[in-house]
Amino acid sequence: MSKKRLRIFAGPNGSGKSTIFSAVDKMVGCKYFVNADEIYKSLSETGCLSFDYYTILSQEDSLKEAFRASGFYDKLRSGKDIVSRLTVENNVLHVPRESVDSYFAAFIADFLRFNMLNIVRQFTIETVMSDVRKMDYIRLAKQSGYRIYLYFVSTQDVEINIGRVAQRVQLGGHDVPREKIIRRYTKSLENVYDCLKLCDRAYFFDNSAAQWRMLAEYDAESGSLSVLEESVPEWFDEYVLRKLA
Repeated sequence: MSKKRLRIFAGPNGSGKSTIFSAVDKMVGCKYFVNADEIYKSLSETGCLSFDYYTILSQEDSLKEAFRASGFYDKLRSGKDIVSRLTVENNVLHVPRESVDSYFAAFIADFLRFNMLNIVRQFTIETVMSDVRKMDYIRLAKQSGYRIYLYFVSTQDVEINIGRVAQRVQLGGHDVPREKIIRRYTKSLENVYDCLKLCDRAYFFDNSAAQWRMLAEYDAESGSLSVLEESVPEWFDEYVLRKLA
């Protein structure tokens, strides 16, 4: 039987998590990717999302109950409309496309993450990791016997992130307000060290330039951090190296 393994692609909005995921996926084959951006894209374009891909079964009543109980329900102006109109048929979620926004996609991603624990032995998630509650989820996965692999990517300047999010919007992606990108940038970096303490392996990347760089690799078993670059960005020095010193 395969080991239980959770891969986490984390970093501030606009850092390039999907770029790093694509590179790692080609090397190791990341299974069952839970990505709120992809969920948003699927629901806003088609109004449908199959739970079969995530190898879980979902009932309409349990999904609605979970949504009402979540913090996302009150944030969504169309929350009541979605609850009254969403359906689950043959394990496929159907929802009005015009009601979908990033909050609902984030709820679905959370719903999947928690329901996949202890059912799916190996899966992959993407997160900004600016919310400390993500640490609770990672801790729960660790307690449930999952080996935790972190792939963290950032840039040396939040203005890079802001520009990339703007480019994504021009290509049809969802927007994130400037002030939220700035706030999450700092919080995401502040959570790196706490997350690292829960990881079995961790890999750090800088994506400030046209080509990303792998900065370091951490192995919890030996307690060693192997720095692969002679010159590292300030964010890595401040939030990783100095914390481990």
